Amino acid sequence: MSTVVEGLDWTWMTEDLNALGCALTSPILTPEQCVEFVSMFEHDELFRSTIDIARYRFGNGPMQVVVGLNAPDVDHTGGSS
Repeated sequence: MSTVVEGLDWTWMTEDLNALGCALTSPILTPEQCVEFVSMFEHDELFRSTIDIARYRFGNGPMQVVVGLNAPDVDHTGGSS
């Protein structure tokens, strides 16, 4: 995944973020990775906290803050994997 993120056009995304407040990327996760990621939501031990995002007008429903992931190809140190 770090290779995909590193390959994004960060200059273009920065310009869009500054001008529009958002930026689109090409797909970062495969469909299989998306299914795996969504299935983690049911495992509270993987998350530091749960936030009611409607309270902050970010949408509806809960959002969970990740403590750490055990995916073998994800580097959580900020370096390259």
